[in-house]
Amino acid sequence: MRKFVLPKKYWFLIIVLVAGVVVWYVQGTKGGLPEGVEVGMVEKGRVEEVVNETGFVKVSQTVDLAFQSGGQVKSILVDEGSFVDAGAVLIVLDGSRQGSDLFSAQARLDAERIRLEEMLAGADSTSRAVTESSVALAETTLLNTRRNLVDVTAQQDQLVVNAEKTLRSSSLEAYLVSEENENSPFSYTAPTITGVYESDEEGLYRLELYDSNSPSGASVRISGLESDTHPVSTVNPVAIGVRGLYVQFPDNFAKRTVWEIPVPNIRSSSYLTNLNTYNAVLEARNIALTNAESAVKTAEAGLIQARSQLTQISSSAREEQLVAQRAVVRQMEALVAQAHVAYSNTVITAPFAGVVTSVATEVGQIVSSGIPAVSLNAHNGFEVTVDISEVDIAEISVGDHAVITFDAYDDREFTAKVSKVAPNATLVSGVRVFAVTLLFDEESDLIKDGLTAQIDITTATREGVIAIPTRSIYENDEGKFVRVITDGGEVVEQDVTTGLRGSDGMTEITSGLTEGVRIITFADEEAIAQIKEN
Repeated sequence: MRKFVLPKKYWFLIIVLVAGVVVWYVQGTKGGLPEGVEVGMVEKGRVEEVVNETGFVKVSQTVDLAFQSGGQVKSILVDEGSFVDAGAVLIVLDGSRQGSDLFSAQARLDAERIRLEEMLAGADSTSRAVTESSVALAETTLLNTRRNLVDVTAQQDQLVVNAEKTLRSSSLEAYLVSEENENSPFSYTAPTITGVYESDEEGLYRLELYDSNSPSGASVRISGLESDTHPVSTVNPVAIGVRGLYVQFPDNFAKRTVWEIPVPNIRSSSYLTNLNTYNAVLEARNIALTNAESAVKTAEAGLIQARSQLTQISSSAREEQLVAQRAVVRQMEALVAQAHVAYSNTVITAPFAGVVTSVATEVGQIVSSGIPAVSLNAHNGFEVTVDISEVDIAEISVGDHAVITFDAYDDREFTAKVSKVAPNATLVSGVRVFAVTLLFDEESDLIKDGLTAQIDITTATREGVIAIPTRSIYENDEGKFVRVITDGGEVVEQDVTTGLRGSDGMTEITSGLTEGVRIITFADEEAIAQIKEN
């Protein structure tokens, strides 16, 4: 078979012909418009207004939990990092006293209710026996509470004494005040201070060494908190006065030196810890004594009431007696409720599910009221906070949808909603901003506290509307207009009314244009000048 091959000159003519057709088509589409002009067809579409800002992830709920009244820690049921459910028990104080008070208050309430029922039904031998039993129980309760007050007072006083001794006697040191001479071959090592300081007076001991005929060749003159003089000893500790402290100098000690011993040693690194412990023991003592004294007063009142009831039981109940007894029952109910609260306050429970971030106490430690003992962060309870400028804040409302991305996860998008808009502005780097909070629509293990978030908040949306590029809209003294290309290729200015201006470069047209109309979407200044000239 023979192949048909065109000569090269014919191929050249074909290429020129095709190029001419293309140029003719493009010029026909643009209607003979000059270069630098872009044309588009009016269509319906979607217009969105989006505010874009950078924010940060933080835990939505965090709380420091403390006991409402102090006491001794009995058990700690969680560690740092533990996950707990809402209502889980975290830390328990020794609640034996509160439990006893609750049991006693409940027993007295039961007795008062029985007494009221007896008064309504009429007295008999059985009711008399019950009332007498109530009197005996009240007497025993009062005796026990008084004994407990004595025991608690002695125990707490001893704890205070021990803490006070520790504060004044711990880490005592001698500090050099003056040296014998700079080139002395003798040791300037501080003498060792031992013993327990047995006095409430605070101040300084001053130890002044001088030459003497003692075996060590020197004696020490003591002044300040006490006055005394005795030979310097390098073998055994020697008493500094009569308040329990002792001093022993090192071998080859420097003579004719002066030392000072502060009591307590506020220069010691342990002083602040010992001072805080002492103050905590004092507060715990006050709480314990207040509770014990309150228990005695309650028991005394209970005995008075029981004896009064025993007197009343012998006679028929009058109306005023019934009114008084009903008041007693209500009073006992209030005491039971109060005891319930006191008992429940010995336990810290989780207010919501979360992760324990810190435990600030130990078993056996005495904790004070109001001092945080455990901290908790909500589990997967994260939110995003972002500062919005006053220019954009008017567009944002609670419930607006948002899309969030993180620098750590480039290919993941998370959805959220605006949950809170701050009512007041704050000044950040000289700019007034409003704090906006967003909550995620779904939880995710990828979301971490402190992540940097890129946030797109959709503040307004128009679906199925006439939408054209914003740059195709012009404005003059009479209003806004668009350059329309007629079917005959003529360019005319068409007045339009705009609606929502989107963040994606599109603007809604509410009147002036219909679908299918061709418009100029862009033209440089030279092209516009040519259009106006033509």
